[in-house]
Amino acid sequence: MGLSKTRNWGFVIYPESAPDGWQDLLADTHIPAFISPLHDRDTDENGEVKKAHYHIVRMLNGPITQKRANELIEPFCGTKSAEYIKSLRGMCVTLPILTARPKPSMIPQKSLLLTAQM
Repeated sequence: MGLSKTRNWGFVIYPESAPDGWQDLLADTHIPAFISPLHDRDTDENGEVKKAHYHIVRMLNGPITQKRANELIEPFCGTKSAEYIKSLRGMCVTLPILTARPKPSMIPQKSLLLTAQM
């Protein structure tokens, strides 16, 4: 049986197509989010540089459907489909360094954590 609802969803934002002030728009939703450092040196299996992008993880208070997760990411003009995050801790710990160790050309950068404001 497939997954019907979950709390943690990820997606990718491309700076070239993201709306101006997208980080502020993301913060204004009051949904905690983790933003990776800019991935601008990733390469594909042919050695071609991939389009620069950020990985975003959204952490909701309660479970939502894939359809609702997709609706929440639509304003950011990134990937069209949200990705179910199986391990929030694993994703947030490894995402900033995924490219740093296997790809020495990457310089580790700081990630950004947006928290819900009351």
